[in-house]
Amino acid sequence: MVLIPVAGAIASLAEEDWTWFARSGSGLVATSIWMFSIAYYSDSLVAVQSLLKKGPEESKGAREAFERLQQSANHYSIAAAGAIVGSLNWGYGDLVGKLF
Repeated sequence: MVLIPVAGAIASLAEEDWTWFARSGSGLVATSIWMFSIAYYSDSLVAVQSLLKKGPEESKGAREAFERLQQSANHYSIAAAGAIVGSLNWGYGDLVGKLF
């Protein structure tokens, strides 16, 4: 995580343009959202799977929770992807015009 702003600072020093350091904030936000998404989904899945290994009464509730988790995973992934793409667009969108 520290490498992103460090890389932005190095690029800013080399180019004498501190917008690269500012852009690194966008990359840091996007990376943080991605890492949180993976950890949150993984932890939720492990918790529900551990409940499934218990007795029949606990397993019924765990199965329902597992099904809800699977159904919401797509919505959560779309939201996380939107936040990542939006952050990168916010930080680097002006560079698209320089490509064309």
